Formats: sequence, structure tokens, C-alpha cells
Amino acid sequence: MCQEMYDHTGNLKPNLASSSSWKLASLALSGFGFIRAGQIARKYCLDSALREVNGGQASIRTLHLAISGLLESRRFEETQNMILRFADYIASDPRLQSYLSYLSIVGADARLGDLKTPPPRHLAESHYFELVANNSVALVAPGVIKSNFGTEIDNHDVVARVKYLGNEYSQNSVNVGTRCDINFLLDQFAETIITERTKNPCSHSYLDSISLVVTRKTSFKAENFPATLPLSSLAPTFLTTATSGTMAIFDLLCKSPKQVKLFGFNFYTEKQQYNSEILKFYKSKSFIRENGLRKNSFEYRTNQRGSSMIASSRSNHDYLSDFLLVKNLYELSGL
Repeated sequence: MCQEMYDHTGNLKPNLASSSSWKLASLALSGFGFIRAGQIARKYCLDSALREVNGGQASIRTLHLAISGLLESRRFEETQNMILRFADYIASDPRLQSYLSYLSIVGADARLGDLKTPPPRHLAESHYFELVANNSVALVAPGVIKSNFGTEIDNHDVVARVKYLGNEYSQNSVNVGTRCDINFLLDQFAETIITERTKNPCSHSYLDSISLVVTRKTSFKAENFPATLPLSSLAPTFLTTATSGTMAIFDLLCKSPKQVKLFGFNFYTEKQQYNSEILKFYKSKSFIRENGLRKNSFEYRTNQRGSSMIASSRSNHDYLSDFLLVKNLYELSGL
């Protein structure tokens, strides 16, 4: 069946459908396991997006799809041409700064000097830069860490963690360490914690040693809660929004670190991406109720149910986009 899907998809023509249609086709094919067929649809998506842009038929969404696809494909000269061509059109779009940051990190921004006018930093953002710039950073994700990396993690200049909820929902400190200077939290996690700390200031005591919380969109101002800052650089992944871990990687790299070392990332190469400790939190009745989820929404181990949930989740996250963005940054940035 996989071979048939591959053959039939390959026999289709890129101009048969719009870029948005090819995008959905790629996500559906890859989500249900037809990886090679999904790759063809993925290529056709970029081909169609470029055709629509060059033909003057593209929406702003298609324009961004084309730029992010060119970045992923390392077609940096074409990327610069497109950005210069539409600079006035996307001048106020925060994604422009993300493209410029990406090209700067990989050393491919030679022609974009006139566009490099970063907005002024407010206090929390300046603090973020001061924490990270020219320092070594350990970035710890909530995946499974099987070796004793705790001491190495804590010996970095800066320790950043993704979805860190304290030792109660972390692996053994021998594996993952204890320090946390920067915590990348989902907005709804931050809201819940702020509410609970307002009722009980002694709860979530792990926050007392954290310098900064980086959220997705919201800058929270609350007593008994660290300074917060929304992501300043959105990872320009192709097809879909990046996952939390990839967003954290890109945002840190945009702050000029000396080096970033990753722990607990498996980039969705394993069916179960979360460690058993944080799964206890995701499975709790309160979390399921507050977020309107089904029971065991993050439990992917059971073959049939897990596969269907992974497939449906691809409408929000294309894991190949994440992997290829990080691959490019790893191979081209030297960080």
C-alpha cells in the first residue's frame, strides 16, 4: 500500500492543486504513515507556493509558506530575493524578524543589511539577552534522559528547561540536574500556576530560583512569579507551527549564545516523546478538565489509538519541519 501511495502521488502534477491543498495532503499522508508519498506532496506544496507568489496570486499565508519552504531547502539566495521583493508588504510582520534572525544565524544574510533594525528591547528582553549571550546553555526537554547527565547539565552557564514543573514532574536529578534559570512554559501552564500561587504563595516553590519564564504569546505580570517574556523569535518551520522544544531552541539561538546543548529531545523518532514523570501531570484529572482533553491524550504507546492520535496531531505540528529546521541550524550555525 505504501508503494502504491508513493507511485500514485508521484504521478500527480504540482499544478493540479493549490499550495494549501498540497500542504494538507502532505500532512495527511505523513500522519498516517505514508512518509515517502508525503514527501512528494511536501515538495509540490513548495513548488505551488512559489508559482503562486511569482504569478501574483499568493495570499500573505502562501508568501510565508514559500519563504519558510525556501529556508528549509537551504535556498538562501532565493529567500533573500523574495524577502527584498516583499519587504514593504511584510515590514510590520514579526515573522520578518524571524527570517532575518535565521539567515543571520546560518550566515546567509549578506544582502539584507538594510532590513536589520531590531525593535528596542524592554527590561525583560534585555535580561534575557544578558543571561544567554556568549554563554553555554543546556536546554532540557521533557523527553526521556537515560544517562547520568545531571552534573553536566548543571555545570552549564545557563540551564533552560521546556515545560518545567518542578522536581515532582521531573526525572531523577542524577539524570536531569536541578538548576533552572529559564523556563519555557505554555501560556495555559503559566496561567494555572499564577492562579495557584495567588491562592497559596508557598506552592510551586521551584519558581523561586528561576530568572525568567518564556511563554508563547503572553507577558504575565504577577506577584510571586518570575519575570515573563513572550517568544521574541518564532521558529520559521515549514507547513505548521513548531513544537515547544523547537521554538525554545530557535529563540535561544537568536540570543547569541556560545553554544546550546540539547538534553531530552528525541524529535518524535519514538512514539512516546514524554518521560513518565510529566505524563503523570498530563494524565491528572485537573489537567484534562482544565484543557478540555480526552483521557490519556498524551499516551501514544498503544498501537492503534496512539497511531490515530499522532496522525490527528499533525494538523498542528509537522515533525519533519521541526527536524529539518534544527538539522539546518545544527549543521550551518556552529552553535
